[in-house]
Amino acid sequence: MSFNWDRALQKANDLEDDNLSAALQLADGDGRWEALLRPPEIPQTEVPLNEGSQRHVMCPDLYRAALSGSLSHVDQLLGLADEITHTNDECHDVAIQFEDIFESNGSHKQLGARVHGYGSCTLQEVTAEKNTILHIAAEQGHLELVKHLIRNDSTLLTSQNSRQETPLLLAARAGNHHVISLVVFLAQESGVGAHEVLMKRSTDGDTVLHEAARHGHEDVVQVLMTVAPALSAEVNNASMSPLCLAVFRKSIGVVKALLEYSHLSAIGPNQQNALHAAVLVSQEITSMLLDWKSELAYGKDASGSTPLHYAASNGDITVVRNILNKAPLTVYIRDQEGSSPLHAAARMHHYSVISSIIDHCPDSFELRNNQGQNFLHIVAQHVEVLLHLLKASKADTTQMNNDGKTALDNAISLSSFSLMASTTVTLSVYGAKFSPQRQDKLKNWKDEATKWIDRTSTNLIIVSVLIATIAFSAAFNVPGSYNGDGVANLRKKIQYNIFVVLDTIALSASVSATMLLVVAKAVSKWGSWISFTYSLIFLWISLFTMQLAFVLAVSVALGEGQYATKSIIGAFLAKINWNSEV
Repeated sequence: MSFNWDRALQKANDLEDDNLSAALQLADGDGRWEALLRPPEIPQTEVPLNEGSQRHVMCPDLYRAALSGSLSHVDQLLGLADEITHTNDECHDVAIQFEDIFESNGSHKQLGARVHGYGSCTLQEVTAEKNTILHIAAEQGHLELVKHLIRNDSTLLTSQNSRQETPLLLAARAGNHHVISLVVFLAQESGVGAHEVLMKRSTDGDTVLHEAARHGHEDVVQVLMTVAPALSAEVNNASMSPLCLAVFRKSIGVVKALLEYSHLSAIGPNQQNALHAAVLVSQEITSMLLDWKSELAYGKDASGSTPLHYAASNGDITVVRNILNKAPLTVYIRDQEGSSPLHAAARMHHYSVISSIIDHCPDSFELRNNQGQNFLHIVAQHVEVLLHLLKASKADTTQMNNDGKTALDNAISLSSFSLMASTTVTLSVYGAKFSPQRQDKLKNWKDEATKWIDRTSTNLIIVSVLIATIAFSAAFNVPGSYNGDGVANLRKKIQYNIFVVLDTIALSASVSATMLLVVAKAVSKWGSWISFTYSLIFLWISLFTMQLAFVLAVSVALGEGQYATKSIIGAFLAKINWNSEV
């Protein structure tokens, strides 16, 4: 009697019949029951590692064993240990023993083996990122496990993950220099070849030396420079040499190790070299590179800028002087905009750098950019810097740019009137001239000055009146108050008497400033300047004396606490000193 095959399997499943005896009884006897005795075949996910090869997903226990570095556990999972016939690991926990029934002899025998949902563990298994077990062991620094794996399968040496990274590259990234030495030795011993392993690159074009330099692993770099110094001449896809990566990392030890090889590359991104980066990150590395090859100072990036352009714009006077001592002619190199390092320093207002450049090369102030500007055109809006530079150099203050404008022409176009006035006066003292032009086209300075004084006076009147109000009210709300006769209780204290004097000065000065500001708005143009100037002096006096009066009032209120009084007065004097320095 024949039964439907699917019904037979369903029946066995419903009965939870592990030995499948019910299914055998229900199935027809055409021999297909033998298929039931075989363990179910679970399709494996095949993950390509290299072109033309297939690898399986790594089972969790093998991954954990590789991470921990347990050699015995790995051997057990891979079946590499002696006398191992099967494993009892939880990864192999789906074990079904099939009891087959042979009616011919009535005997029983075991036809199954322990299996797991990932298939049998092998050396070809990979993680989600296609790392082999050797990748994991090398990255974790498990020397014995690395040695054991390579001895069993040397092809793992050249295996690459999803980013084309080899086990050696991961070891370099992690800084495991002992693993690096071992892998290189075993690669040569196994016949794979050390050169074949060392020259492998990632998808970014990085070699093992790139990874070691990027992460600042000096020990790894020392090993690699011993076995393969030519790696230091390689660049990755971003045109980065190992030396540039070490400079970015500010790893002085790695830079020293690399500089021992005379033919290494110093190439960086955007046509830069290692010195472009060094001048921004480390004075010591800058000195090392200049001692190794001073020609780097003449290198230009994609914009035509030299390392001195970078250093001048950064304002590091020590680095600038170092470059000037090693390569003084770099001062005259201009970028694509025609700007010299002096222009770069002027643009960033680094007075010390500008002075140092002019001291080393006095004629550098003659350099003009593509707009015909010398450094004075750029620095004209910074009066203090301008004054120092004019004293220190013999710059031509009458030089015109491509638009026919002098530094004085640029100064009068400043938006701030006070800044414009001070800059113009400074330039005029040193012989600056306006470019030839019609007088009716010039901005009317007198009208601008009058408008500026009028606007400023309005604001300052409010300030001076406010000070006068505060000083007046303080005179009738003195510390300690008054007695019944209307006499101050603290009149015998010296601090109180000084307070009264200072408050009176503050009141008088603020009232005087108010009157002068009113006059400045009403009188002639020349008279307005005089009144305005004196009003500023009186306003400053009133502010200063009011602050000092407040300090003394607080000290009187504290009574006999001399320590507190001295502390308050000391703090006030320190503030005054700090303000004067600023």
